[in-house]
Amino acid sequence: MASTSAPLPASPSAPPSGPAPHADVDAYLQWLRTERRCAPGTVVNYQRDLQRLRALTPDDDLTSLDAHALRRCAAQLHRQGLHGRSIAHALSAWRGFFGWLAAQGRIGANPAIGIRAPKSPKPLPKALSVDDAQVLADYLPGSDPEALRDHALIELAYSCGLRRAELVSLDWRYHKAEGYES
Repeated sequence: MASTSAPLPASPSAPPSGPAPHADVDAYLQWLRTERRCAPGTVVNYQRDLQRLRALTPDDDLTSLDAHALRRCAAQLHRQGLHGRSIAHALSAWRGFFGWLAAQGRIGANPAIGIRAPKSPKPLPKALSVDDAQVLADYLPGSDPEALRDHALIELAYSCGLRRAELVSLDWRYHKAEGYES
């Protein structure tokens, strides 16, 4: 079966018998508001994700979708340029909706279970510029031992590219004690 990158066309067939397709989504969103007591922003986000799903399906009856159709919809979102985290959020909303439909007896099993979003790239840590590091090092006033220690830590962290966790986990037992000669 060939897949296409364009949205799936709407079906010109007669509306399905039983509850209106939009009624299922509306009832689910109402359940989120009243039973789950979700925040208004959460409900709006779930509504947006379910509207995206409806826009990607050939007919308005979401209860007829299977796992294969949901995978195609997730792939379509990826082709449209949505980030992996946004697709993961949409899949979470879809899983919740289809899980609710299954609990209501409207479908047999949740078809969204097991569908994974594409992996999101992990951002690289932000590094200080040379000028920012110099400003930070110059900001540390004083010549007392604590100020010298702080200045040395800043220099060490910047010159070695250490992260905070690496810097604080250094073993300080082997520092040069007063009167020590090598």
